[in-house]
Amino acid sequence: MTENGCRVLVVDDSRVLCLTVNAMLKAEDIIVNSCGIASEAMGMALTFKPTVILQDLVMPDVEGLDMVRMFKTDPRTQDIPLVMLSSTEDPKVKSDSFAEGANDYIVKLPDRLELLARVRYHSKGYRALVERNQAYQQIADDLVQAADYVLAQLPAPIRQGPVLANWLFEPCSMIGGDLFGYFSIDTESLALYLLDTSGHGIGSCLMSISVGDMLRRQVLPGVDYHNPGQVLEELARIYPLDSKTGKYFTIWYGVYHSPTRTLKYSGAGHPPALIVRHDRHTVDELPSSGPFIGIDAMTYENEIATLSPGDRLYLFSDGVFEIRDHESGAMWSFDQLKALLTEKVAPGSANVMDHVLSAARKSQGHQILADDFAMVEFKFAD
Repeated sequence: MTENGCRVLVVDDSRVLCLTVNAMLKAEDIIVNSCGIASEAMGMALTFKPTVILQDLVMPDVEGLDMVRMFKTDPRTQDIPLVMLSSTEDPKVKSDSFAEGANDYIVKLPDRLELLARVRYHSKGYRALVERNQAYQQIADDLVQAADYVLAQLPAPIRQGPVLANWLFEPCSMIGGDLFGYFSIDTESLALYLLDTSGHGIGSCLMSISVGDMLRRQVLPGVDYHNPGQVLEELARIYPLDSKTGKYFTIWYGVYHSPTRTLKYSGAGHPPALIVRHDRHTVDELPSSGPFIGIDAMTYENEIATLSPGDRLYLFSDGVFEIRDHESGAMWSFDQLKALLTEKVAPGSANVMDHVLSAARKSQGHQILADDFAMVEFKFAD
């Protein structure tokens, strides 16, 4: 590539004009190629990869504006600046050219300095656009990899045993701040948690992944993972509120002890977990009474609930119920979520969680919700 990167394709059936433009531009270290047959222009553009196309408005085999449409509707060439070469100053012709997507209009043949200025201007803009698109594509590729990594951290459903577990996760952006999991502390105790980092994007995702990794690997120093309050107190010590980003997170953490059917739990600024009792009419709240993680030297109390065969426990982020109805403009009440968890699953929904997600999408009026939707369901067997 030349020093300035300009590559000009001249589409004109006049050999004299092509030679003249070539002489004007080549002296400035600009690579020039020409095409005198309109029907061959697209193929040459794809091969030559110009940064500017100078196109005659009147060609013998293809009407000029048809060529403009051809270049501007093909995704491979639509961003290349297209400069029309014409022998007329007719405003209507100019207007039609711009309406079809032409980027500039020159009455041929212009002064050499004017032609150079226009070519350099459009070429520089196009090359900047290409570099920006490449950078955006790299960012998009990185985000896809990050999203795949987050999904890889989520636990596999539990299909057998005294506790069955399943989940549904729909981030509102490519990567979100919600994360959840469950793991065995010993043969009788199952830890379960769901956390929600403030905001969205890479920063929130990194914090969630870090916290989830410390919980899953049980590496919090000096902590008894059977003690939810102690776990949250240590997290508050390790993750103080970031004064620069303002990042913090909420979390609900519990430990289920199978022999006694007891669930010891504690929460930090998180929505309460819900138990749908086996009669499918009673819903008990397991509140999260402590402040969000980010305030140091806080004490988090433990609470205990008893679970019976057939009960279902739901952990979720606030994106599950903070839904604004697109018709009334009102936010859902917490009781609406409780009702959805107890009613019969609508046709087309795979399970209760899918039923809630479908209702949220319908109420909000579109498929992508305003916040991450993370929900985990635990079923307790005989």
